[in-house]
Amino acid sequence: MAGTAAPSLVRHHPGRFELDAAQPPSHLVRSLSARRCARSTGEIAIAVDCSGSVNARQLRLFEAEIRSILEGQRPDRVHVLYFDAEVHKVDTYVAGEILHLEPVGGGGTDFGPCFDWLIEHGIHPQTMVFLTDLYGSFPESAPDYPVIWASTGGRQAPFGSVIPMHAA
Repeated sequence: MAGTAAPSLVRHHPGRFELDAAQPPSHLVRSLSARRCARSTGEIAIAVDCSGSVNARQLRLFEAEIRSILEGQRPDRVHVLYFDAEVHKVDTYVAGEILHLEPVGGGGTDFGPCFDWLIEHGIHPQTMVFLTDLYGSFPESAPDYPVIWASTGGRQAPFGSVIPMHAA
């Protein structure tokens, strides 16, 4: 992709990364900006694929994307769901909070439990973002809110928009 660069990460503390502000926004952040409401970005749900097919380099890229969303979009709240075949853990962030991903999982991938978790907790996000390689099982139907699949793999999703991400 000529003309665009993924955010670069700068390690300041072991296990923590910060974005290099000199880098342009990612495709994901630009896509969210295009969907943004004039008054607020609202609540966003971000599901981090922690299955066995996702490696440490991809997880660092996922962390950088979440940071970009928190800093660039300033959503009211971001729910980060760590999942593989089930949702193992959820962290909630607001703009300005320090982000540190703590992945939990390592099994197969099923995207359905992420949608189920949101319903069970009464959360109707403005947008649902999956950070994934897209290797997994999909639910039979799409939710009534936009879904973005930010993918490090070359696969397609049965609904929503797929945005390619490239792990450096």
